[in-house]
Amino acid sequence: MRARIPKVTRLFLGIQTSGQDPLGAVLRVSRYMEDHEFSAPEGTVVIPGDHARVSIWLVDRPVAAISVTESDAEALGRFLLDPEPTPWPSADTANATG
Repeated sequence: MRARIPKVTRLFLGIQTSGQDPLGAVLRVSRYMEDHEFSAPEGTVVIPGDHARVSIWLVDRPVAAISVTESDAEALGRFLLDPEPTPWPSADTANATG
């Protein structure tokens, strides 16, 4: 049985699809399964579990980052795996919001 760890991170190398895309961009995705506490001389911060953080890195620096709920991360995973994803907003959603 594997020990449970509070955070798992994966890196995905970006590809250039236009001249404006930077070389060497990396998508970093971290899943936080449990609360994670960081301590430093300046103080302590607790990162809540049950969410994912996605950031774009150029060379050795993040240039953008967002956190999403666990349910949105699951929805993103389903979207990426679906061979025939539905457009968004769907016709049902557009009609419901009128």
